[in-house]
Amino acid sequence: MALEYNRETICDKIALTVVRDDKFKSCSVSVVFRKKLSEETATVYALLPALITNTNSKYPDTTAFNQKLASLYGARISGFTSKISDFHFISLNCNSIRNEYALNGENLLADSCQMLLDCIFDPVIEDGGFAKKEFSIRKKEHIEYIESLINDKRGYAIKQAYETVFENEPFSVNSNGTVERAEKLDTVNSYEVYKELLKTAPIEIFVIGGGDLSEAVKLVKEKFAKIERNADEVSEFKCFSPVKNEVADVVEPMEVNQSKMVMAFKSDCDEMYVCKLMTALLGGSAFSLLFTNVREKLSLCYYCAARYVDGKGALVIDSGVDLKNIELAKKAITEQLEDIAKGNFTDELLDNTKLLLKGVLRSAFDSIGGITSWYLNNVIKGVDYNPEQVMDIYDKISREQIIECAKSFKLDTVYLLESKSQKAEEV
Repeated sequence: MALEYNRETICDKIALTVVRDDKFKSCSVSVVFRKKLSEETATVYALLPALITNTNSKYPDTTAFNQKLASLYGARISGFTSKISDFHFISLNCNSIRNEYALNGENLLADSCQMLLDCIFDPVIEDGGFAKKEFSIRKKEHIEYIESLINDKRGYAIKQAYETVFENEPFSVNSNGTVERAEKLDTVNSYEVYKELLKTAPIEIFVIGGGDLSEAVKLVKEKFAKIERNADEVSEFKCFSPVKNEVADVVEPMEVNQSKMVMAFKSDCDEMYVCKLMTALLGGSAFSLLFTNVREKLSLCYYCAARYVDGKGALVIDSGVDLKNIELAKKAITEQLEDIAKGNFTDELLDNTKLLLKGVLRSAFDSIGGITSWYLNNVIKGVDYNPEQVMDIYDKISREQIIECAKSFKLDTVYLLESKSQKAEEV
C-alpha cells in the first residue's frame, strides 16, 4: 500500500504527524521539543533525554524498566539532542515491532508508547527533583561524554571553529553543553527546567510505522491535550550569519599528528537547494572539486569536504592537512570555489552531483528514522515537500544559478587546530 500521511494540531503549538507505511515491520513514536539554543539551558537539555528515558514511576529502577522493555519483544526507549540553525531539539522516542508479530496478541505499540508517556509525564521524583541516584549516574555519564568529544579531533575542530564563525549567535552554542555547567546542575533545578520545557516548548510528535497505529495515536492525543501550555512563539528558521568585516584567523595548538583546518564562507543567497547543490559539487562526493583536485591531484589534504549549514547561510570546508601545506591548501581550496564562480566546471560534474543528491533523496523514506527526520525538517524549514518534489527542484537548477551562488560566498573565518609536533619540526 502507498504511504498514508496526516498532520494535525493537538493543542497550543503541539502537532501530531502520523505516517503509515506497511513496508515497515516496526513502529515508532517520537516526541520532539524545540527551544532556542542558549548557553544557560544547553547542558541541562542535553542531560534530560538520559534522565527521563531510563526509568519512570511505574518502573523506578533501570533493571525493572529494561525487564519490561524486554517483555515487549525488545522494545526500545531512547533520547538525544541536536541543533539545527539556532534551535535546540530534544527528542524522546520509543520503538517496537508491529502488534501482529506478537505471539500472544500483546499490544506492543500501545504498551511501549505508554511507557514513553510515563517517562515524559511521570518521571521518578524525590524531594522536589529528579531521583538522586539516577541523576548522579546520568550526570556523571554526560560529563564523561563531553570530555570524550575532544578525542574526535575533526569534530572538535569544527566545534571550536563554530564558536568564532557564529560568535554571539545561538548556533555557536554546543548542544551538549559544558562540563562546568553540568557540574553545577542538581536534581531540583534540572526538574524545574524540565517542567518549563513541557509548558513552553513547541512540540512535534510523530507516530510512524506499519500496521494499526490508532492506539498509540489515541494515547498521545489524550495525554498531550491535557497539559498546561504557554508555548513560545516559533522563531524564523532562517537567521543568516553576517560576514565579518575582516577575516578571523584563529590558531589553537594541540598535540595532534595532523593539523585540522576549517574555512568558513558566508552568503546571503536565499536559495537553499541551490546552495546545497553548489556545496555538493564543491566538496560533497568522491568526484567533487575539492576531492579530485585538492586531495587527489595536489595531495594537499588527507581529507577535504564541504557542508552547508542550514538556516545560517554558511559554507564550511574542513580538511586534515600537514602544517607545511596549510597555505597551499588554503589557496587551493579557495581556488575551487572561485572556479565554480567563474563557471569552470563541466556539465557532466553538475549532472553527476544532481544524480548523487537524488540518490540520497530516494532513500529518505527507507527507514522510520528517515521519515521522522524528513517531516521534522519540513516543519522546521516551513516547507511541505516530498522527496520527489525536491528531486525536481534539483533537476531545474541551472549552471547560472550555481555560478551566482558561488560568487555570493565570502571568506569569514579560518580556524587551525595546529599540530605542536609539526610546528616544532619547522622551528
